[in-house]
Amino acid sequence: MIWPVPIRVAGITRYLRRMEDLASDRIMLMREADNRQDTNAIAVFSLRDNDWTDRQKVGYIPKEISANLKTQQFPVWGTVVWKSNRQLPGIRIQV
Repeated sequence: MIWPVPIRVAGITRYLRRMEDLASDRIMLMREADNRQDTNAIAVFSLRDNDWTDRQKVGYIPKEISANLKTQQFPVWGTVVWKSNRQLPGIRIQV
């Protein structure tokens, strides 16, 4: 475990319209060093059939957390531990 508590995924409504669109509860984190807005950006992907090559971007780790994970080796695997039951998508993950 790289973070002690579940993490709320940021920007999820940009990538998912409904919670039913989430590929799976299996999550992979990858650093996006070429991200122009945040050089510490860590993207969150949902894996289809546990296949890291068949993935769906669902958002980002919040900046406050990703800045603290500069030395972490990637990819990192995790799971969805909470899903929104409202109209707008939202998830929390454990990694």
